[in-house]
Amino acid sequence: MKNDARFLFCFTGFVGFLLFYLIASLIHKNFAISLVHGTIGCLTFAIYGRFLLGILLKSSLTSNPSTITTKPVSSLKVENQASRSRKTLPKSITRKASNSSSQVEKPMVDEKV
Repeated sequence: MKNDARFLFCFTGFVGFLLFYLIASLIHKNFAISLVHGTIGCLTFAIYGRFLLGILLKSSLTSNPSTITTKPVSSLKVENQASRSRKTLPKSITRKASNSSSQVEKPMVDEKV
């Protein structure tokens, strides 16, 4: 459904852009003003398209409650047992004493200037 929602959102925005741009270009006969009106139309139609999609999705979910799938109880028990067996303890990290720590403390460049 995500691809359909994106398509509807983009399509309604495109229709709004074309509608507002063409009407503004006929009225004003100015490219810049028509472009601004087209972008405003794109934004408003896309928002209204998104709102319409939300209404349609909510109504389809409430009208078809039988389409919601549930997992069987036996599969839930298997998942819980698998997650319990996968528990691992964190390993302790020890810091090894080496010459690298003494090299880090020394400056890289001698300041004899």
